[in-house]
Amino acid sequence: MIGDFDERSAHELINTLRKCDKGSGDIFIDTNSLKTIHPIDRNVFKKNLNDTKKHLKKLIIVGVNKDQIAPN
Repeated sequence: MIGDFDERSAHELINTLRKCDKGSGDIFIDTNSLKTIHPIDRNVFKKNLNDTKKHLKKLIIVGVNKDQIAPN
């Protein structure tokens, strides 16, 4: 991910993750190149991620901003 994490980015990432199914391998999200993470949009991502994660084999969020993006 590069640039700002805003509403569009949150929805785009969720939609991309939804296209992955249980047959996918590990999925890595690198947060090192994010500049600004909008709290409201981060919460939109986290809310939608809970349902989406059920269909993923393994989601790994890495980088300096991972704590801001990754669900607790």
